[in-house]
Amino acid sequence: MASQLALPLSIPQTFARDSFIVAACNAQAFAFIESWPCSPVSVAAIYGPAGCGKTHLASIWQADSGAHLIAAAELDRAIDAKGPWIVEDVDAAPPGLARDSVIFRLMEAATPARPLLLTGKEPPSLWATAMPDLASLGKLAALSGVREFPARVKCASLCWHTLHAALLREAGSVTTE
Repeated sequence: MASQLALPLSIPQTFARDSFIVAACNAQAFAFIESWPCSPVSVAAIYGPAGCGKTHLASIWQADSGAHLIAAAELDRAIDAKGPWIVEDVDAAPPGLARDSVIFRLMEAATPARPLLLTGKEPPSLWATAMPDLASLGKLAALSGVREFPARVKCASLCWHTLHAALLREAGSVTTE
């Protein structure tokens, strides 16, 4: 019986912009990352299954913005809230006051010039929290409906849509559609 010969052909892992493959499943998130620093969004979340490109997109944005990167599981220590910041795998870290307090401080300090980007496998509305103040994480999926209009139109109208939904206390994702 013939056996297969395994060759040591390793491909080095890279998170460079030119190695990211844009497809229908990630085009929206890529467009958002590419819109920085013109985006009026202070806090955003990218979510999807393992291997879908969240870390790659975060790395592209980190290179562009100079953002600090930390895994959510490491949020039990004090960090300087001045951003921009990327907190990866929020829903993989167990909820607790230490983690949630740091995320809350980062959210409060975030501005369009110094934003916060969160990543996770599930939509933010499903992320467990220990602080009631973080229950609004589900509203971070603000860009989930961005698709047909040019980015500049969506950027101009997204703030209005978000404010409108907040005033009406609407649950779910805010969209520009």
